[in-house]
Amino acid sequence: MRKIVALILMTVLLLASCTGGAKASTFEDVKKIVEENINLESFSQEGNQGLAYNYEIKDTDVEKYLYYAPRTNIQTNEILILQAKSKEDIPALEDKINKRLENLKKDFEGYLPQQAELIDKKFYKVQDNLIILVVANDVDKLSGIL
Repeated sequence: MRKIVALILMTVLLLASCTGGAKASTFEDVKKIVEENINLESFSQEGNQGLAYNYEIKDTDVEKYLYYAPRTNIQTNEILILQAKSKEDIPALEDKINKRLENLKKDFEGYLPQQAELIDKKFYKVQDNLIILVVANDVDKLSGIL
């Protein structure tokens, strides 16, 4: 009987170890993972004015947000994490994000094409009522974590 229990326990532990780690599920988890895995030296944390100017999103349109913009106007790197008030708000927020990315890409394609390429390589994910956008050189790190 003990051998059967031990065998079942080992099987459960083995299966548990084969499933990937838990994905970040809260705004704070996502924020922490992004800030720990992306080099923030070329970013500047922005408030509601930057969010409204660049994305036409007011801080009152979302539950929470984190917005990092590039330190200089010759870069396209950005980090935007939005917690929508409800899932119904996601499509409208996505439209505004897509509009911003399209405008950025148009601005940089002929000017600094390597910066425009960063937009194509972006990390973008909608997870529950969170929208995660990261345009940076080191976005590959986020794929297995978020």
